[in-house]
Amino acid sequence: AQGTSLTPGKGAVTRLKGGPSMGALLRLPCESLELISAKLNDAQSRAALRLTSARLRRAVNATIGTVSVVLSHGVYFACAGLPAPHAWALNDRFPGARRVRFVGFDEAQTPAVVASLACLPAGAWARVTELDLDYSAQRCPPALLAAVLAAAVRLCPALEQAAAALAPAPLAALAPAAPSLRRL
Repeated sequence: AQGTSLTPGKGAVTRLKGGPSMGALLRLPCESLELISAKLNDAQSRAALRLTSARLRRAVNATIGTVSVVLSHGVYFACAGLPAPHAWALNDRFPGARRVRFVGFDEAQTPAVVASLACLPAGAWARVTELDLDYSAQRCPPALLAAVLAAAVRLCPALEQAAAALAPAPLAALAPAAPSLRRL
């Protein structure tokens, strides 16, 4: 359908096919921009829209429900997501995020990441209700995985769901969230 695909210009998206100029698009209210970005089905169009301007990036970010937090420097390029050192900005950058997915567990680097997550204030990710772990969590030592989960529980007071196959030690780290957990 015309009007939903983006045409790249000199370093930025300059015109919507069959639609108004970028200037007209940028004059729309923030709520309208969020609705438009939510209707874009493919990640490539959403990514192009994010690169256009800070205002459009905020509109697209507001529609993102799942944010991957990358726990290892070595996987930044392999995994799209928010690098753990920037996790303090999760609520501001992605106000619609309700699910956090930890990716890139690395036995050598993850302890430093856990320490940086411990510096965030308790409840920093108050809107997050779901937690997910990628496949690399299975290779992580149980004590380290438990530390990541304990940090997540401290940051996410509204946690309702944790989706991962967990051994007893890491599972015990979720105990403080037990009153709000509805599904494991």
